[in-house]
Amino acid sequence: MRLLFVHERSQGGKDPIKLKATWLEALQKGLKASGLALPTNLIIDFPFYGDRLDDFVRQLELPADPAIAPKGSPVFDEYASF
Repeated sequence: MRLLFVHERSQGGKDPIKLKATWLEALQKGLKASGLALPTNLIIDFPFYGDRLDDFVRQLELPADPAIAPKGSPVFDEYASF
């Protein structure tokens, strides 16, 4: 039996071994509270792509096209700077 942990975004720079251990600890705590346990033949996969995803984002940080003129309110301006 296999279990796949898939982490969320913004995980770059974290230690994948510690992250997997934290997730596994939380899962075991929940199982114990429910009177359950992990199967003995369980294989847990935790592909870590946080750093690679951050690399992709850095590579694609392109300047906005000057031909595009944003229109709107100060709220839009705050959103655009975000």
